[in-house]
Amino acid sequence: MTPDRIVNIIRLHNLWLAGREGGARAELVRTDLSELYLPRVNLSRAKLVGSNLRSTVMWEAKLQEADLFCANLESCDLKKSNLTRANLRGARLRRTDLTEAVLNDADFRPGRLATTGTDEDGEGNSYTDMTHAVLRRSGLQGANLEGVDLSSATLADSDLTETVLRGAKLGRANLSYARLDRTDMTGADLSSCNFSGAHLRRVVMAGARLEGANLQNARLVGCDISGLDMSRANTTGIQLVKPQEALATSLRELLIEHYRWVETRGRAGKRADVSGCDLSETDLSGAMLGGAVMRETRLVGSDLSGAKLSMCDMSGSDLTRCDLRNSDLTGVNLSDSILVDANMSGCDMTPVPLMAGDGSTSGRMWPANLSNATLAGCDLADADLTGCVLDGTNLQTARLAGTILTASSIAGARIERARLARAIIVEDTVKRAV
Repeated sequence: MTPDRIVNIIRLHNLWLAGREGGARAELVRTDLSELYLPRVNLSRAKLVGSNLRSTVMWEAKLQEADLFCANLESCDLKKSNLTRANLRGARLRRTDLTEAVLNDADFRPGRLATTGTDEDGEGNSYTDMTHAVLRRSGLQGANLEGVDLSSATLADSDLTETVLRGAKLGRANLSYARLDRTDMTGADLSSCNFSGAHLRRVVMAGARLEGANLQNARLVGCDISGLDMSRANTTGIQLVKPQEALATSLRELLIEHYRWVETRGRAGKRADVSGCDLSETDLSGAMLGGAVMRETRLVGSDLSGAKLSMCDMSGSDLTRCDLRNSDLTGVNLSDSILVDANMSGCDMTPVPLMAGDGSTSGRMWPANLSNATLAGCDLADADLTGCVLDGTNLQTARLAGTILTASSIAGARIERARLARAIIVEDTVKRAV
């Protein structure tokens, strides 16, 4: 097929996508498109079954819902491309560059073309080859990679939330600092796989092989690793956070009673008080703990992401390396607490309106309090600290990218080497800080 004809097919396809007269869906079944230069091409919903796209340059391409069944994409440049819900069953993606690509809900399961010359599925299976593929910082949320060969692939910093990897081959793959949330890795070959610094939450790993795997400094939250042989894996510095189901009966009952207390505004249930308790490495994500008393509580390495902690008294507590992402910390008291290397990105620490005795608003606001707290190395990216009390707070080396500090009381706070890119602050905030 000549380049001019290919360009015309793409032009008509874009007219078809726009619903304009004269447009026609691109039908490029078993077409040789190898080694072409097609950056930012829009072939969403195009039919590319069995096509040869080997070594084609297609960075930032739009391929949403494209049918790439059994296509050859070996060594293709697909950096920052969008392949959401694309059909990639049986495709060849060996050494393909998918850096920062969006592959959410894409289908990578086995498949092969029928020998009859049609583009329909044939009998038998042909696995999808993604060996040595580069998927650094890519999005694979909800993608189905069952049985895929990802040996020696690079998935560092990628998002594998609810991704299916049953029976997949990941030997020598790099998943360092990747996010695996409710990922299904049942029966997967993870031998010599690099999980260093990765965050694994409720990952299913039954029957998985971990010989020679590197789990150094990985964080496993609520993962059932019973029955797994980790004797030959590197588990130095691994953090094993207990699942909520494993909480002591007394703690589960305490949370239930506190929830009733919150929902009935104190008419039933009982306010939770865990002051002085050691709840380190515990999964409390999404827990309703608003108004709870948690003074001087040890929560080192615990997961409180998405938790409701409004008006909670956590003064003097140790939350080192605690996960507080997107949590509700409105009006919270964290004075004198330790939050070294904690993740507080996206949390809400704005003031809470105080109510009068008759239930009406009093017009007064109760601010969150971080006075004299230690947040060295803490991640506060995109957090809202409007009106927060930060007097004497140690924010050295903290990440404050996109953090809202408007009207915050920051007198005497230490912000040496803090990263303030995109931070929203009042005009004299930095001047008043030490």
